[in-house]
Amino acid sequence: MLNKENTAKKKELKQNSQKVISELDDVLKKVISEWYEEEWQIPTEKTLTLLQKIANDTEQLHVVLTVDDKPVATAGLHTSVGLIAYYPELKVIENWLALVYTVPSERKKGYASILCQHLEAVAKQKGFPILHLFTHSAEHLYRSLNWITIRYLNQGHKKIALMQKRLVKPKKFEPTKDKNRKT
Repeated sequence: MLNKENTAKKKELKQNSQKVISELDDVLKKVISEWYEEEWQIPTEKTLTLLQKIANDTEQLHVVLTVDDKPVATAGLHTSVGLIAYYPELKVIENWLALVYTVPSERKKGYASILCQHLEAVAKQKGFPILHLFTHSAEHLYRSLNWITIRYLNQGHKKIALMQKRLVKPKKFEPTKDKNRKT
């Protein structure tokens, strides 16, 4: 049932003029920073600084999805996330799907899924074996995209799911044959 719904949404999206933009101009950076301040109370200047840093880093990427030239959603591949300030043991995780956001009036249209799948493909091309993310409100979305919850964290009154998705299947272990060994 879910696949039929996703297929229908994708067909609907193709009728619209949708585009993933990876080179963010100052206007889009400002839009993203306003979204994040409104949704998560991340100060605008902090987001603008982060987006500028990402623009100059080949290992990171932040994108915007537009529909009919209107920005509707955003997300990124980041090497670090704010949650690390509260859980320093997470510093060992290098590759994050981060700051996935859709404008409230555009939610439930498949836009976050499109961005997640796009960024997963980019991460796979970059050779990232695993991506991680955290969420307190969209665990069901990520589960539908084959992410698994590996741990729950308590952040104040929020229960945060730490999730991962393996992008590259691990190689099977096959013992090498010792030619000198007698069987």
